[in-house]
Amino acid sequence: MKRFARYILYTLILAPLAWFTFTAEGQRYTDLFMLRMFGASAIEMQLAQVGPHVGEKALIDALTNVNFTCRDNATPYGQRTCHARVASFNGVPSSYITLFFANGGLTGLKLAYHARYHQDLIDNLNGALGPAQSSPTAESQPKILHWPTAYGMAMLPEAQPPEAGAEMLWLARPVR
Repeated sequence: MKRFARYILYTLILAPLAWFTFTAEGQRYTDLFMLRMFGASAIEMQLAQVGPHVGEKALIDALTNVNFTCRDNATPYGQRTCHARVASFNGVPSSYITLFFANGGLTGLKLAYHARYHQDLIDNLNGALGPAQSSPTAESQPKILHWPTAYGMAMLPEAQPPEAGAEMLWLARPVR
């Protein structure tokens, strides 16, 4: 009986450890736990609903668990930026998010995510925004996937980028 109890004990300890270590889903959960443990927050955002009609104050107030640093900063996407370290974006492990504002409304979003979760982000966007479209590019350039939304377009490379360049962009359509 002691041998059986020891076997059960080892199984209860080693099985979850093996799952967290050797499976992709287990590694994703481990990454999310570690990122949250070190102070980053999770963001859940419906890209289909955001656009220039969403103001800086309303968006920052809606994301109360995220510690944004906002400042005047002229960029091609707007005159003001808000930046925050994040653990995840819609469940995909990420590093940071930058929001761009012009004339009081959201004009862009840049998300730096962990490259090994590239396909997870594509699947997330396909589920939320419908199937991706592929932009034609020169042969030497990587193909870009894009998802049109009511107020803009989300974009990211079709192929998994290197870790340092794993970014998704959402840009608002120009107001006419």
